Amino acid sequence: MYDARMELFDCAVGQRVRYKENGQPATIKQLWRAQGQIELEFANGQRLRVAPRLVEPLDDAVGVRKPKRPCPQCGADMGDAARCPTCGFEYRQAKTKRAPVWLWVLVILIVIGALVAWKFLGAR
Repeated sequence: MYDARMELFDCAVGQRVRYKENGQPATIKQLWRAQGQIELEFANGQRLRVAPRLVEPLDDAVGVRKPKRPCPQCGADMGDAARCPTCGFEYRQAKTKRAPVWLWVLVILIVIGALVAWKFLGAR
């Protein structure tokens, strides 16, 4: 077996992994993104918070696929969807900031004023 180094973005809640320190299989129960840690639960109910680099994915996990993009709020697999099917978190497009209407009116008035001044002052 190769030494698979997992990062936090490789982890998902419910994913089966093997804890490298003792070789026991465990389930990821929670992601602590701010601390860069994951919470594991072993078969005996013991829970442990560790760094993701201390676990490796289980090779014998049948039907378990690696998430494409975990939800930043709950860690569930979002795939390519913009909305999380578990908690409802949604990525939103940043609104483009447009100039206020009064600024557009001011620019148009300045341009018109410059054209009028050029027309009348240039004719003299």
